[in-house]
Amino acid sequence: MCVEAAQQVTSPIIETLEPDELIGLLPWWYRVYYLHIAGTNFLAAMFGPNLFTESVSQSWHNAMSALRTHEHLSTYIQQCIRTFETLLMRIMETRYPNSDGSGEAAIEEGTSYFFGDIFQDVGFDFDIYIYIFGTEDIISDQL
Repeated sequence: MCVEAAQQVTSPIIETLEPDELIGLLPWWYRVYYLHIAGTNFLAAMFGPNLFTESVSQSWHNAMSALRTHEHLSTYIQQCIRTFETLLMRIMETRYPNSDGSGEAAIEEGTSYFFGDIFQDVGFDFDIYIYIFGTEDIISDQL
């Protein structure tokens, strides 16, 4: 359900994308926020071969492409893209450990794999949204 929701959020952003428009259907910071959340879901789906379908793969590429069109708006977006690319490489290394890239790693029963191993050393601060985007929208709505 999360992957489908991520696809449903990503599609209208991509369909109505006008990179030079700061506001458009959604202000650029919301577009980046939603693309980030969707991208995180697509990365998580890469761990399950039954979840990472051709459709999800295409959505991943579309989301990354859409993020790249916003790259000129904030250094945070550049950091987000680099982080996603780093995570993608680590996921692929985990799933395809052979040097020729063939075959998935065998996962022994009872062995647990934690996302911490993949996210370690990335240096990505998920709370940076509050710092970069602020809370003006939230505060002004409550007044």
